[in-house]
Amino acid sequence: METWKLNYAQRHASDDETLLHIRQVNVEPTRIWATDGHRALILPANNGPEECGGYVDGVKLAAPAPPAPIDQVIPPADTPTLPTLTDDVVDRLRALATIVKPRTVLALSILASGMHITITEILPEKSKKKAAAKFETMLSNEPALHDTGLNVRYLLDAIDCLGFADDAPITLRQENPLAPIRIDGPLGTAVIMPMRI
Repeated sequence: METWKLNYAQRHASDDETLLHIRQVNVEPTRIWATDGHRALILPANNGPEECGGYVDGVKLAAPAPPAPIDQVIPPADTPTLPTLTDDVVDRLRALATIVKPRTVLALSILASGMHITITEILPEKSKKKAAAKFETMLSNEPALHDTGLNVRYLLDAIDCLGFADDAPITLRQENPLAPIRIDGPLGTAVIMPMRI
């Protein structure tokens, strides 16, 4: 078994110890995959029967949970496309992700009017501020068939795990605004649930 695939998949698994079915990485004969309920990473593999099962942090579980029904969530490969993410857009998303606080929501909005990034501060429950700080800017004016949004950190993590070349365009696929977003890369497939925009 290729342990780097196990490690990449673990980044997409939940860290909630009470939810073993989404905490474990699932190793099957032809793939390794994990989900945290908001996103998933599916990597093709060629695993022997003795390697198959559930893993947490690289350790095979003696009693894995039944896996989440991932095949019900993965959009078909021929799902309609959203505007392509260019190298320039991805570089700007990376720059923003490195300078904002960890407890800040970075949302990529893909709209009929173009691609926007929204940065929203998350206020603690006991905050004396009346409203969270919010910033929005346009990244691209390429229109989309429908409006949708996604978590930028999840998107960047998927791009890193899927092995895209630095200048490769990245195609996002989504059937409708509420459907999961599919990203196919050289190393596998990622699925990200949309955000409300």
